[in-house]
Amino acid sequence: MQISELARLTGTSVRSLRYYEARGLIKARRLENGYRDYDGSIVEQIRAIRMYLEMGLNTDEIGRIVSCKGLNIWGEVDPTFPECGDNVLAIYTHKLHSIDVEMRTLSDIKSRLLQKVHFIKDQR
Repeated sequence: MQISELARLTGTSVRSLRYYEARGLIKARRLENGYRDYDGSIVEQIRAIRMYLEMGLNTDEIGRIVSCKGLNIWGEVDPTFPECGDNVLAIYTHKLHSIDVEMRTLSDIKSRLLQKVHFIKDQR
């Protein structure tokens, strides 16, 4: 299928699909006319990539997940490839830590803003 059809089927922009390809997350074969041609199975792969992006993972992290031969595209680990499980676990753990740090930072910012709001309201 051509890139425009893939974009329509997945709700992903052509620009994003080209970016995913440039980052090595997806592959297309080239037709004689230079057009990209995608296999039908790529639709699920695009959906998985988008799921990972929505979870806040970057394309390098996603690449490490989707390139591991012991995982399916949804990140489910084949028990015969424990190194893949370790890899994904490290990525997820790092992301959780980053979220915790960001939540603390946002909580601090919220507290300071609330103090300012209360101060202004008390001055009225």
